[in-house]
Amino acid sequence: LMVVRPEKLRLVADADETGGVNLLPATVGDVIYQGDSFVCYATLKDGRQVTLRDYCRSDVLAKLPAPGEPITLGIDAQDVVLVADQ
Repeated sequence: LMVVRPEKLRLVADADETGGVNLLPATVGDVIYQGDSFVCYATLKDGRQVTLRDYCRSDVLAKLPAPGEPITLGIDAQDVVLVADQ
């Protein structure tokens, strides 16, 4: 079982940003704006849901697709915690 903090996921717009990053293809669900930050709920190809949290900066928001659109999320290996599935 993989555990990831929402603020450790990031939007990946193109292959230039993928050096050493694990990629998770997903579909955008709800996006909730919370003042200076937003939460994006996304569904991975296996049906599991993940949550991304980031700041509402123009460079980040420019990469955020509309709900229902495909998205690629990135996570550095050191930011992943593996837990035994019991």
